[in-house]
Amino acid sequence: MAKILVATEKPFAPAAVNDIKRIAEEANYEVALLEKYESNDQLLQAVADADALIVRSDKVTKEVIEAGKNLKIVVRAGAGYDNVDLEAASANDVVVMNTPGQNSNAVAELALGMMVLLARGGYNGKAGSELRGKTIGIHAYGNVGRYVAEIAKGFGMEVAAFDPFVEKAAMEKEGVKDYDSVEELYSNCQYVSLHIPANDKTKKSIGYDLLTKMPANGVLVNTARKEVIDEESMVKAMEERTDLKYISDIAPDNADVFPQKFEGRFFFTPKKMGAQTAEANINAGIAAVNQIINFIEKDDRTFQVNKQLIVQLRQSAIINRYKMARIKPFKGVRPPKELASEVASRPYDVMNSEEAREEATEKSLLHIIRPEIDFAPGYDEHAPEVYDKAVENFAKWQKEGWLLQDEKEHYYIYAQTMDGRTQYGLVAGAHADDYFNDVIKKHELTRPEKEEDRMKH
Repeated sequence: MAKILVATEKPFAPAAVNDIKRIAEEANYEVALLEKYESNDQLLQAVADADALIVRSDKVTKEVIEAGKNLKIVVRAGAGYDNVDLEAASANDVVVMNTPGQNSNAVAELALGMMVLLARGGYNGKAGSELRGKTIGIHAYGNVGRYVAEIAKGFGMEVAAFDPFVEKAAMEKEGVKDYDSVEELYSNCQYVSLHIPANDKTKKSIGYDLLTKMPANGVLVNTARKEVIDEESMVKAMEERTDLKYISDIAPDNADVFPQKFEGRFFFTPKKMGAQTAEANINAGIAAVNQIINFIEKDDRTFQVNKQLIVQLRQSAIINRYKMARIKPFKGVRPPKELASEVASRPYDVMNSEEAREEATEKSLLHIIRPEIDFAPGYDEHAPEVYDKAVENFAKWQKEGWLLQDEKEHYYIYAQTMDGRTQYGLVAGAHADDYFNDVIKKHELTRPEKEEDRMKH
């Protein structure tokens, strides 16, 4: 009987726990609970014999993963998964999933609720302001962002968004104005609701430059992660712009500065509260246990977030063991059929420059693979300007339609017949490191001092 450990410092609602147990037991799985634990040692001990692990915001470190000798899957009940060490999980062949969409409405309602709270001055008895007619910009238009948009429209707000991964037509269909850049979003929206993940690209990406672009009385609403905020530069922006306000469902590390400097201009929940509703608890818990059962029973990896990382690590292990070259498909270029005879040429390495010059026609590939023919006879074929000419000609051939790029990536097989013998080979993209480290056999005519030059061009 497979064992599912539910480890939560902040426990699920009792109704969610009951549903998790019921679903697991009906599928003949054992459920163990570790709630409100006070030390990492308790988690290490509990995970030792677990086949699956469900967590909320709990830290699943390398130590935890390696302690779970039978561990096959970790499910983070929620959308964000930066609390799980993906590299350690992938290295130990442990699948990691999240439960996107299950907490989305709860997070969105909290965002709008905090906006109302601050707009009304924290209900301090003084006159506040209304949301109707204001513009809210949604930074990342995913599951939560869509719910924020829907609720904001109910308040009579104008809704805009920036998300390079969502098509403009999809936003416009939902009545949301699409901005082409994050700078445009912040410049045109009095409220900005943050929903970006915390990763290497986004950490500390929101700070002085964006905040000072906001219109008068700008309000930043953060129900994402505190790590995406450059806290020091945010303080600087709020000091210079006394109209700016900040709302977050997790207090920043410099929270003690805010009461001293920005009274009435901020609000922080006492702890991460986005998913703290009975409904979200139940939805995320049920999704997590169902995903575990479907993975173990059917190998369903629909919500796996470390799929690519596991593949890469497996490939690297094979490559390191057998010294295999890393290859990948690419979009090749070829002449149109009607021009093939004019463009095609013999290989560059079976002729010298003078022979190439004699054979080349206007559209011949020789202008690309033996570009020295476009210079005076005797010109150094390895001169930098010769390589530049090859690049220039390659671009020209595509512009003129003499070479067309395939729409999809492929591996290619070539057949080259000379003197009655046919040679076959695979054409693929390769990794430069494999070339320099002798995993890929170098061409017998390559001069050592030209290797860097060849790779560059």
